[in-house]
Parts: sequence; C-alpha cells; structure tokens
Amino acid sequence: MTTPAIQIGFNADDSLAWEQPQPEKHARAVQARHVIALREMLGPATADFLPMRIAGDCMAPHLVHGQPVVVRRMSWYWPGDVLVFFSPVSNRLIAHRLIGGYWRNGGWRLLTQADNATTPDPALRPEQVLGRIIALSVPRNQRLAAILRFLAFAWRRLGHP
Repeated sequence: MTTPAIQIGFNADDSLAWEQPQPEKHARAVQARHVIALREMLGPATADFLPMRIAGDCMAPHLVHGQPVVVRRMSWYWPGDVLVFFSPVSNRLIAHRLIGGYWRNGGWRLLTQADNATTPDPALRPEQVLGRIIALSVPRNQRLAAILRFLAFAWRRLGHP
C-alpha cells in the first residue's frame, strides 16, 4: 500500500492552487520550499486555515479519499491528533495520527502512524509539521490508542518482543 498524501495543486508557474482542487489534476511531488511557503502562510499558531483534500485510505474510516479537510498550525499537538507533515522520503504531504514524541539529540522528535498501518512512520522534526486537521474530533479512546501504540513502540525499542 502506498502512503497517501494530501493533494495540493500547483499551477504551471509553481503557484499554489489549493482553493479548488481539480479531481482531474494529479498532485505533484511537494518540495520543501512549498512546505516552507505554506508554513509561512499559516504563521505560528494562528487562526489561519489551509483547506486540502485527502488522497488515499490509510486513515479510513476517519478520513477517506477525496474528503476535504482544513489544516491549522498549532503551538502544541496531543497524541491522537491527525497531523499533516512533509515527508522527505516521499516528497509529499502526509496526514497521519500523532502517537507520541521524545527528546533526542537536542530536539523533539514526533512519531506518527496511519490508523491502518502496523508500524510508525520515521520520526519527524517539528518543523516538518504543517499543522493538524481541525474539525475532526478525536475521542478519548483514539487518544488512548495512540498513546498505547507509542508505548508499544518504546517497548520494542528497548529490546522486548
């Protein structure tokens, strides 16, 4: 299964076309400079919102292919929040659930995982995070499940099966 990404359209001159994504257009690989521009648009923990559309089904049934979502940058994220982040591996924006974070080499690392995946994604630096999907309520049981996934990851990293 390929990792789904949030679709953002780009015009021929590389300007963003995110207000009315066209289904017939194919999403291009997102470059780091595009993510920097999006983060600057949203500013630090702001009231500005960025509409996007989900591509893929790794977060189903909570997020489905084609579903419009709104992303907002926050000053803090909690386990269970669905984050939109830049993946340097795939050069795409990904929407996965935050399962936890840890301090390493002088900075925070965040762990995310798709709801339908069996293992977490590679650790993220906070500057890779564009924001969290808002208007998606996260019930307590999903927050608890995210924390339990993080604890299971930590347990395995400590050498336990």
